[in-house]
Order: sequence, then structure tokens, then C-alpha cells
Amino acid sequence: MSNDNGNGLPLRTDFLRIENGKSLHQIIHHFKENEELHVFNGNEYLGFLSAKQLTRKGRIAPQSKVENLVTPLNPVNKNTELHEIATKLLMNKIYTIPVEEKNKIIGIYDALDLALLYYKDVDKKLENIMSTDLITVNENQPAIIAIKYLKEKNISQLPVVNDNGEVIGTISGRDILVKFFNPLSNEHVFDPQGLEENPYEAKISDVMENPLPIVPENTSITRIIEVMKENKVVAALIGESHKAKGIITVTDLLEPMITPENVNGYYFKIVGDDIDEIDI
Repeated sequence: MSNDNGNGLPLRTDFLRIENGKSLHQIIHHFKENEELHVFNGNEYLGFLSAKQLTRKGRIAPQSKVENLVTPLNPVNKNTELHEIATKLLMNKIYTIPVEEKNKIIGIYDALDLALLYYKDVDKKLENIMSTDLITVNENQPAIIAIKYLKEKNISQLPVVNDNGEVIGTISGRDILVKFFNPLSNEHVFDPQGLEENPYEAKISDVMENPLPIVPENTSITRIIEVMKENKVVAALIGESHKAKGIITVTDLLEPMITPENVNGYYFKIVGDDIDEIDI
């Protein structure tokens, strides 16, 4: 990891590179540890492939080529300002972004590193950026319910609770993708909307992973970011013991970086497809 950057962000050089000629079934297991995969054609960077993106598509054959599923993305450089990096991450709903120097990708910036750098110098209260509208699923519900919520609510993960309301796990698009996409059969078709059909009869408890870390409400934002980094997750629950009253995500952390403060009048924040020019 290098810190030789004009914007102060650490540069990570140990990221995974995926060749565009690979088939989906050859690379699907990498989503077990990665929110998105960065795709290359030799040394040429093409874009990314994310679990969130794939679980929102229709039927996908395992032999589908990565090059046909990739989303194009323009890299940043070592002097790109922090708010510009945050904007790109939010617009593309990703957590890492490649850094280019002399037409070559030299590493990536990570969203949590960006957030940690920002909040070390910014006085923000946790209550102002966390969400108390916590959406959960029960361990005994069918897995299709989790997919429905993830898509409709446009979120990346859901806390899983038991009948006593205690958090016992979490389920994400990555979990669903890795669990239900069979990498051993070229005849198998991943259909994220069809989990109610065989062979997808499964409860959320069959798919969920370990629960997100739970931190007390008086925890500093920088400490929460450190906890997320330590646990390699993109969200943390706010509460005590196994009871959660709120959640803070990478999106929550990045949004204040692109929201101007003390501005009179109306401010419109557009996060989604890239827009070259807007006339208002």
C-alpha cells in the first residue's frame, strides 16, 4: 500500500484483476470476498462487474462472457479530489475504483479509506448520517424475500433476525449469487427472480453469513469505519448486544462528501447513471 498521492488517499495495489474473456462460472467464486470485480483486457481496463448488479438482472447463463456483462468505468488519478472520487463511487454503486497513471492502472482507492480520511477532519454526528429505518428479514423466511427487498429498497445487505428480534446474521447480493449460482454446470442458469422454484427452495438461514458488527450509539464515526475495515464489511449496525436500532453504510458515509453545506436555495443530488450535462 502506498501513500504517495496528492489527495492523501492510500493506494491499494493488491486488488484482483479479472480477464474479460473469462466465463461467469469461472469467476463467480471471487464474489465471496469482493463486492465488485475489476475487468481487464490485458493491461487495458474495461470496467467492473458487481454482485449487486448481477442479482438485479434476469436469467444469466454460467457460460456468459464477462466482457458482455461489464459496466464501463473511467478510472481516477492520484490527484483526483476526494469529493469527485466519492461521487464516482456513489454513482456507480461500487466500493473501489481504479487509479490510473500514464495510461496504466497502478492500484485502487477504497471507499472506507476515503471515508476514514474525510471524517478525521470533519465533525459529524452519527445520528445525522445513520439510518434508523432498519429493514430486516427473519431467518425462517424464504430466500426470495431477501432478493425482493434488496432490489426494491436498492440496498446491499439485510440484517437477519430470529423470532426474538435478535440479529443473528446478514444476507447480501454476494451471498445469494455465490450460493445459488452453480459453477460446475454449464446447463445451469442463475435466475435471481426464481428462487421459489427447484432447486432454489431455501430459507434465509441457509444463505445468510455472519452478522454485521454492532457498535454502541456513542461510538465515533472514525471508530465505526475502523470496525468496518477490520471486519471487511460495508455496513455496521448501531445498537447494543444482539439488538439493532439503526445501520450505517458506506453510502451513508460518502453522501455528506458530495453534499454542499450552507448553501441557500435548493440542492439536487443525482446518483445513478452518469450525466454529462444538465440544464436547470
